Amino acid sequence: LLLNDEKGIPIVDDDWRGMGCPSVLSAKEIDEVIERIKREDIRLSSDDDVRQLVLDALKAKGVTDESKLKFSATTVKNYGAIFKSKLSTVYWKNDIESQQQGLV
Repeated sequence: LLLNDEKGIPIVDDDWRGMGCPSVLSAKEIDEVIERIKREDIRLSSDDDVRQLVLDALKAKGVTDESKLKFSATTVKNYGAIFKSKLSTVYWKNDIESQQQGLV
């Protein structure tokens, strides 16, 4: 690698070209979760609510491997952001309370 660098040849680390871990849910599965939230009139108030919805979606598609049913807080936050981008604030308890108190 160092010889290539001395010759002006870029050092390419191919192991980092990917986009990280595979998605926990596909776009279609995310849309199904959104439809469930609307259909069942679910109100989300915490990351635990988001985590449970993702877990429910995984179990619905037959995932039983415990290692695939555990994911990071960042993953939960990312899915929460996706859900929030697709839903009205009506489905978010904290947003409703903030609006009622004039905080938003």
